[in-house]
Amino acid sequence: MICSIDREADVNIYFHFPEIEKLCTRELSGTLIFWEKPKRQGTLFISCDNQKSVQNGYFGIGIDDSKYWGVKEDFILRVFLNDEWYNLLKERKATGTRHRMLNGSKITLYNRSKLREYEELAPSHLEFYRDNKSRLRSELG
Repeated sequence: MICSIDREADVNIYFHFPEIEKLCTRELSGTLIFWEKPKRQGTLFISCDNQKSVQNGYFGIGIDDSKYWGVKEDFILRVFLNDEWYNLLKERKATGTRHRMLNGSKITLYNRSKLREYEELAPSHLEFYRDNKSRLRSELG
């Protein structure tokens, strides 16, 4: 799983299908990269939790951003899906909704097994940034 967040607090989460299958039984974690400054990286945790899926959310995708704002490095976001959103993720290429982070930003979940080749560019770039963080220029951090 690889994830990005941009300056408008829109979150994109990219899953391989085996990760989606594991998600229903355990919490997953992945690198969360600030898109405009890819040396700034943290962690996103995601799990299926019907009770927490209403935390700072409207429609069954909850988010805990208490360890994100004001943290420059090693920031943390926690995302909670209800059963309905989990099933949509398995069935579709992408699904998502708005959440209450800052200004009603979006959170989008992608099933990489259903993406087209050109749609794989974003998660491939994120994986490059994650794997080569120490080699990225200082202006990117």
